[in-house]
Amino acid sequence: MDEFVEKANKLHDPELAKKEGDHVYQFWDDGEITSTKCGSLLGQRTLHTIQLPVTEAPCCKLAGVYNRHTYVYVTYDQAIDLQNQLRSLKN
Repeated sequence: MDEFVEKANKLHDPELAKKEGDHVYQFWDDGEITSTKCGSLLGQRTLHTIQLPVTEAPCCKLAGVYNRHTYVYVTYDQAIDLQNQLRSLKN
């Protein structure tokens, strides 16, 4: 699990959230993948679920913090890869 968290945190790219007029993907500590507006609208718009959380996912602490949850900003492909890896860890 430590290797997974280390990999996820290395992929974390806050610059992705700064692009005006674009969307950014967030991979959350429970495996959920969301998308939201970025740039000046970051945090002011709805999070859209792209992939549901991983059932019974092991807990992990990621780089970004929102309320009681943690996340990383990543590309779509990176988010899918992380979710697949998290699924394999729970088995």
